Amino acid sequence: MCDAALGGQQEEGFSLDRKEEFLKPGERLDDLQNGYWMIQNPSLFCYGIDAVLLASYAKVKRGERAMDFCTGSGIVPILLKAKTNGEHFSGLEIQEYSAEMAQRSVRYNHLENDVEIFQGDVKTASQQFGKEVFDVVTCNPPYMTGQHGLTNALEAGGDFFDAEKISSGTKKDAARLSVCGQGAEHGADRGDERRESENYRGETADCV
Repeated sequence: MCDAALGGQQEEGFSLDRKEEFLKPGERLDDLQNGYWMIQNPSLFCYGIDAVLLASYAKVKRGERAMDFCTGSGIVPILLKAKTNGEHFSGLEIQEYSAEMAQRSVRYNHLENDVEIFQGDVKTASQQFGKEVFDVVTCNPPYMTGQHGLTNALEAGGDFFDAEKISSGTKKDAARLSVCGQGAEHGADRGDERRESENYRGETADCV
């Protein structure tokens, strides 16, 4: 969140020198209060409560592999790593800067063996990762308007409300899908969105 800036609390052994190695101009390091830290750029976009709720809602069981579409800063994979026993957590982000910043957060937290961030388009995810790879798929689609973030879903590569179409190529047959519902922002009917996800073994997190 944009108001959760790094303040008085610092992890044991935290080094300003190490911080400077990972941060670019305009960025800061936020304490997630779970042993991990998140690099963010408040002049562009910071994760919000919707991402936190989505990560809290999604369930990743021991040995399962999870993918977060539209991962942005990488907050959802890192939160899922902190709270679940999943085997591996991936994030896919179309914006080059956001994907690279998320990769630096992963490295800062020494999570390279557990979390991996990729740059790419959700529309071609099955070509990038192969078919039937993930047990859990999460998605918090972009819905920002005005001066921050993406102004519409098409800028980030597709129709994010067709959750089944997005993840059908990469998920296993029995996989679970959790989508953060923001249909009203695009004029979509949220009831239709929820029904679509439920028909798809979905777990729609109502984050509005």
